[in-house]
Amino acid sequence: MDQVQYIELISGQTRGLAASALRCALRVASWPYGAITGLRRKCYNWGVLPGKSAGVGVISIGNVTTGGTGKTPTVAWVARQLVQAGANPAVLMRGYKSVSGFSEEAELLRSSVDCEVVVDPDRVAGAAGAVLAGADVLIMDDGFQHRRLKRNLDIVLIDAVRPFGFGHWLPRGLLREPVSSLKDSDAVIVTHTDEIATDDLDRLCRRLAKLAPQASVHRAVHKPVSLLSQEGQEMPVESLAERNVLAFCGIGRPGSFFNMVRKLGANISEALVFDDHAEYTSEALGSIHDAAANGEVDAVVTTYKDSVKLGKLKLAKPFWTLMIEIEILGGGQELAEKAQKVWRSGTTRPDEPDVQSR
Repeated sequence: MDQVQYIELISGQTRGLAASALRCALRVASWPYGAITGLRRKCYNWGVLPGKSAGVGVISIGNVTTGGTGKTPTVAWVARQLVQAGANPAVLMRGYKSVSGFSEEAELLRSSVDCEVVVDPDRVAGAAGAVLAGADVLIMDDGFQHRRLKRNLDIVLIDAVRPFGFGHWLPRGLLREPVSSLKDSDAVIVTHTDEIATDDLDRLCRRLAKLAPQASVHRAVHKPVSLLSQEGQEMPVESLAERNVLAFCGIGRPGSFFNMVRKLGANISEALVFDDHAEYTSEALGSIHDAAANGEVDAVVTTYKDSVKLGKLKLAKPFWTLMIEIEILGGGQELAEKAQKVWRSGTTRPDEPDVQSR
């Protein structure tokens, strides 16, 4: 079962007796995951499991569901705010599905932010190494579930399209944490806000304000900023207008990428979807090559996350990478100041200067 089929199953789009039985089985399988995850968070909150201090301020960026919320571009946004303020941040990543130290998220960050990126599944060890190298504030990518390293600011991302993972724990749904864990957050960013109706977005934001009464709630979109050719030439996104393109990606929410390409005026004559964090095998590369050879395709476009894994793939048509950034639509300055205060305050929380980090 591939990623698209899995989402169709757990969302209820796939109907029939077999699908219903499989959803029941997945729900039973999700109970131990939910029980263990919930108990673990409580143990950290109660101090039964101790967290370790990095010696400098730590900003965590994470989510309560799996895939597609926009953590990596948000990490880049926070890092830029800190660099502009004069900080020397380092990003801590566990390097999901990294091979020989290579991680597509790490490559994306290194290309967009002037700061150290540490790939280490042991966040505590990674933090110690980053501080030793001179970092004065740390940004923990995908850190909401990783409580062993104490944090001073918890930023949680919520996907506006499927905010609560279809209401179930993994693997029956997409929840990695109970929705109630949002009470531990200091800021909530709702991403992909341009993909749902305004009334639905307002209702979602009101619910989040109740779930996380102490947190600021922000709205954000993924903004296309440029196209990058294989030769490294940067072009305006308007170059996609009125072109027939082959679009492909292996990300958490492929539909979001395809919609963005269409909004830029392109006609997607063919779309290829690969699993999130997919490794591009010779078979996958062959399917891209064959689809690009179609005479109806003027150009090929993908995400940066995918392009860094393609090596020196040669295509008969122009091959472009769509570069994307997160744009905070409201309260961006407030959020930047929260992050900068963590840097200036060291290991104290920005809103509670005399209280130890949780």
